[in-house]
Amino acid sequence: MTPTTFSQRLSARSARRTAIAVGATLLALSLGATTAPSARTAPVQIGQRGAPGLDVIAAPSPVLATDMRRHLVYEIEIDNSTRSHVRLDRLEVRDPSSKRVLSAYHDDAITGLMAGLQVPPTRTFASGEGDVLLLDVSLAPDQRAPARLEHHFVLTLSAGGARTRRLAITAATTKVDLRDPIRLSAPLSGRGLGVSNGCCSSASGHRRGLLEQDGRFVIAQRYAIDVVQVVDPLGGWWRTVSCAGFATGSRCSTA
Repeated sequence: MTPTTFSQRLSARSARRTAIAVGATLLALSLGATTAPSARTAPVQIGQRGAPGLDVIAAPSPVLATDMRRHLVYEIEIDNSTRSHVRLDRLEVRDPSSKRVLSAYHDDAITGLMAGLQVPPTRTFASGEGDVLLLDVSLAPDQRAPARLEHHFVLTLSAGGARTRRLAITAATTKVDLRDPIRLSAPLSGRGLGVSNGCCSSASGHRRGLLEQDGRFVIAQRYAIDVVQVVDPLGGWWRTVSCAGFATGSRCSTA
């Protein structure tokens, strides 16, 4: 059966190669350089026609972080199943009930949110390509978490010799899980403990730990952290304790 979603196509490609990194390199070489849409300004149209697939992988939950702000951490899968090159020019995260813009990104800031399934990371996708946006929307301590989120995209589309057009769409609407988080006691005790790779930056390897299941991406390390314990500071000895899924129930191992 022919894979139909980007995650299925990615899984099929990686299964035929010995490593995802090698597969991505070979794919890039076989496709050649991607032609970016024209920089010429075109009128912005409103509608869904010709838009790529844009879907939230799993609903976010408000999580209180050490900066005393609540964070909505989640991912949006991009699947360009159209015949056009698609470039993401602007993204606004909105509360649909109040129409308030909670966070906004444009141009190269969008590239910095990519999980990097295209090599090098890009905000422009040829037909059949895609990636995952890693979002972290920060809320003030006294700011009410919205019940739902919606995403306003401005896209540039180009196909062959056809005229470049710009498209504004609202997509990837998701509920917010407002249930109280499970409270855990400290999973570790001892001296010399410190976080070395915490939640929830898009630069974290945990956030990029995407898996494909039943044709969809899943992510098990959204809130994962690494804790380093300094055993002998003078001798430079330490050990790393990895706690996967710390915010929802942790399993720790040492190395």
